[in-house]
Amino acid sequence: MKFTMIINKHIQAILIFLMVIIPLSVQNQYPFQNQTLTVEQRIDNIISLMTLDEKIICLSTNPSVPRLGIKGTAHVEGLHGLAMGDRKSVV
Repeated sequence: MKFTMIINKHIQAILIFLMVIIPLSVQNQYPFQNQTLTVEQRIDNIISLMTLDEKIICLSTNPSVPRLGIKGTAHVEGLHGLAMGDRKSVV
């Protein structure tokens, strides 16, 4: 019984450790996710990480880059300005 309690406490400690460490490591996987950097630094980093195909795809109406965790709004239409969106999607 005492051995089982010791094992359970170790398992709990490991789980708590993982619950704290994993989100911290995922939080800033790329430099552009670091909000202390300037906007220019973050944009430069995103562009440097993107492949040519990803850059071309972002010129369409879906500027998502799933590989980098960037989710587009599907409301951008660059040729004529912002289209298909509502006021909520404009930042």
